[in-house]
Amino acid sequence: MFRIRDYNKILTITSLLFALALGAITVGAAFNREIDSTAQLQSSFTLALNNPTAKEKRLVKQLKNAEVVSYDQKFANSHVYYNEDQFEQHPFYTIKYNPSTDHPADAKRVKISLGDLKNNASRSIDFIGLGGSKIDTTPQFYSTSEFNQLNGEKGTVSVITVKDIGINRDVLQKLNDLQTKAHPQPEEFTMGVGAFKAYLLASGIYGGLEFIGYFLGIAFLAMLASCLMFKILSGTRQDTVRYNLLNKIGTRRSLMKKSINREIFILFALPGILGIIDVWFGLQMFKPLLHDPYYNIQYLTIFFVVVYLAYYLLTTWIYKLIVLPKKK
Repeated sequence: MFRIRDYNKILTITSLLFALALGAITVGAAFNREIDSTAQLQSSFTLALNNPTAKEKRLVKQLKNAEVVSYDQKFANSHVYYNEDQFEQHPFYTIKYNPSTDHPADAKRVKISLGDLKNNASRSIDFIGLGGSKIDTTPQFYSTSEFNQLNGEKGTVSVITVKDIGINRDVLQKLNDLQTKAHPQPEEFTMGVGAFKAYLLASGIYGGLEFIGYFLGIAFLAMLASCLMFKILSGTRQDTVRYNLLNKIGTRRSLMKKSINREIFILFALPGILGIIDVWFGLQMFKPLLHDPYYNIQYLTIFFVVVYLAYYLLTTWIYKLIVLPKKK
């Protein structure tokens, strides 16, 4: 009890630093998840390949959990023509937002009927962008027989959709570079077509916030544990006298070790428990920014507790070496 009263200020600071450290790393990890989820909500597909080459087809096979759908195209009279029967067999997707909530993460990827696609194709940047470098703001649809009779430059577009962009980033980057070189798009379309381009943009924004979160979390963790450890060890001069007296009156060495373990454990446990409670309530403020700030927080908490426990064991070991009387 006298230690708790004596360490009142340092324990308060340590509990706040613990909350800041755990909160910073939790939010940093949440920003990492937001990169992929935010990108997926910007487009109904990940990447579009116009007239894919043999090299690009080999790269596509390296993608994990990928869905690939190809559509025939014809270019004539500054227009892009599509075979509507292919869209009946393999419907195009769109992003549908939930009007009852303001959070974009509640949006879903849903199929769009052929009729709705015809009516909305001219207003969909994603669909217009399928033309590659030959942008047409009014794409047209024909049946198979009519489409085959059209005269024009033939082409195909492969629409790729992957579940996890982060895992496939390297392959997607190669495909994107090859497509950009072969079919350069107007500047107004390069940042809006395909989720992968949105992923690259989000990485630049959220990636910096993620780094700051991890950096601050590690810095606060090292700071709080070191401050508490050095505060405890700084009082060893007086404690050495006390334990020498206990040794002279016949106190068992094992009992003194248990006493040290219990005292230092309480000094470490109190700010740790308060810090965890602080974080679990404090993350509420990040709900407007993050879809699920509490995602996998139990694993981050366990990681923090393990590192914190290592500091406790190190402090206890050094403390015993200093204060306990040497064996004769």
